[in-house]
Amino acid sequence: MKTKRGILGLFLALCVVWSMLPLGAFAEDENAGDEPTHISTAEDLRAINGNLDGDYVLDGDIDLTDYLGGGSWTPIGTENVPFTGTFDGNGHSITGLYINASDSNYQGLFGYVGPDGTVKNLTVSGSVSGSSYIGGVVGRNNGGTIENCHNTVAVSGSGTGGSGDSISVGGVVGQNHGGTIENCSNAGKVSGGGSGSSGNSTSVGGVVGYNRNGTVTNCYNIGEVNGNVHGSVGEGDVAFTYVGGVVGQNHGGTIENCHNTVAVSVDRGWYIGGVVGYNSNSNGIITNCYNAGNVSGDWYIGGVVGNSSAGTITNCYNTGAVSGNMYVGSVVGDSTNDTIENCYYLANTAEKGVGGSYTGDGVKPLTTEDFSNEESFEGWDFSSTWKMSEFLGRPILRSNSEGVYLDGSGTPAAPYAIPNLATLEYYRNKINTDTEGTTYRDANYVLTDDIAMPAQDGEGETSWTPIGAEQTPFTGTLDGQGHQITGLTVDSDSDNQGLFGYVGSGGTVKNLTVSGTVSGSNHVGGVVGENNGGTVENCAFDGSVSGKGIGIGGVVGQNSNGTVENCSNTGTVSGNDAIAVGGVAGWNNDGPVTNSYNTGEVSGTGVYIGGVVGFNNTGAVES
Repeated sequence: MKTKRGILGLFLALCVVWSMLPLGAFAEDENAGDEPTHISTAEDLRAINGNLDGDYVLDGDIDLTDYLGGGSWTPIGTENVPFTGTFDGNGHSITGLYINASDSNYQGLFGYVGPDGTVKNLTVSGSVSGSSYIGGVVGRNNGGTIENCHNTVAVSGSGTGGSGDSISVGGVVGQNHGGTIENCSNAGKVSGGGSGSSGNSTSVGGVVGYNRNGTVTNCYNIGEVNGNVHGSVGEGDVAFTYVGGVVGQNHGGTIENCHNTVAVSVDRGWYIGGVVGYNSNSNGIITNCYNAGNVSGDWYIGGVVGNSSAGTITNCYNTGAVSGNMYVGSVVGDSTNDTIENCYYLANTAEKGVGGSYTGDGVKPLTTEDFSNEESFEGWDFSSTWKMSEFLGRPILRSNSEGVYLDGSGTPAAPYAIPNLATLEYYRNKINTDTEGTTYRDANYVLTDDIAMPAQDGEGETSWTPIGAEQTPFTGTLDGQGHQITGLTVDSDSDNQGLFGYVGSGGTVKNLTVSGTVSGSNHVGGVVGENNGGTVENCAFDGSVSGKGIGIGGVVGQNSNGTVENCSNTGTVSGNDAIAVGGVAGWNNDGPVTNSYNTGEVSGTGVYIGGVVGFNNTGAVES
């Protein structure tokens, strides 16, 4: 029978042992039930290294800038102790990630994810540099799952370049070994390269650098990709550089429903592809993929795949220009012992190079005579894989309709098609950053479906950023084709607010209905904030527009030397101490407003309040 003193001694001993347990023991105990550990601070995020097999959920956005204070982030998980739990970003972002570890491998927000590990529903931004196995989200994924993750991190890897070294750099994941990467995207700059020593190999991809026996599905890249090497490149001293818009090298894995839409370039190096640089194993499958960016390099350059030594390439196409010095192809640069079926490229983007380009029966060059002629595509699956685009006049992949839909050339004959919000946002960002004004600002766009913007409830983007600004005006054409954009929310104290902020000379917005709430300072309109020399035609707005400066209108805030015709407003328009508030146009300066009407309430506490036009300065207002 134990004495009281013995029981007390045992209790004190247990207390001492309990106090010596590592923090990870507490986390492990917390995760013993079904409730995951909630992450809300940078300190919480760092503490995951204390329990790498737990379940975690992110409760809000985290900015690491102040926490790191210029120092380098220590990745979650290592080669010896990988992350094998579940991390759910819950749709939130981690910004300010900074890693500067040029001599270290396995660098990223997560350094190493092992079997059964999952990272999902997360956006990451910042800067990451290291030696090899470098990714914005995960350095190396060894049998885990990376799902719905999006990278805007600038990622770079530069291994020592010694003989036999391998460098893997990807926007989302550096190397994927037997794991799954799905519904992920990259918008950050991705670069990598070694010294060019014999036997050295570098794999650089927009989404994944090196995919070995893994799966990459429903992923896309819109970030700059290059994999330049250092040193001589030639016989006896070759730097094998595998660079792809989506995946650098695919060894025995599957790449499906993926695409790239930006330039992929390497000044010196081999095996460069719009989607995959090198397909290097007989089990490698590349299917339902496309490239719309220009591809350039030295040897083995392909619009979809640079070189395929074995494997299968099916249902793929390229619309970008391809150029190189040797073994250049508009779909595949060169191939041996593989199967290529149901692939095409536009004949006017034919390759510029010599020798060895693949021109087998599985690759079809399309001319305008082939467009819309399904007899040209005998045996192709138009029930579940392909569909004929009435706007582009050629086949496109059905998988394109999910997420960002990137196709077309922006010309009047083949405009960029916009079927959803993700695509509208993508082109909005391209237009607003097109400082030269020759690529996206003056292009042609068509809405192919109605777009419902999400309710603004504090999650995600709280206010729409307008298309076009005074410094980067929209000068192209957007044809709504009678479709609607609903749920627009613009809540700003800035000028030039609306679905479009600033339409410049030659720009046209037409055949579109918009509804929502728009507020700003000067030049505020439901459809266009300021129309300076452009045309707003057959557009309607319903909702509310308010401003506190000059030029507040239901459809157009200020119309200067532009045309507004066949437009209407049924919403409310108000101005607090504003000047020129009108149902259709607030301020009309030397431009016609014709065949337009308003049935909504117009009010203001300033001056120049009008049912159709608030103030008309030498312009024409006609029914």
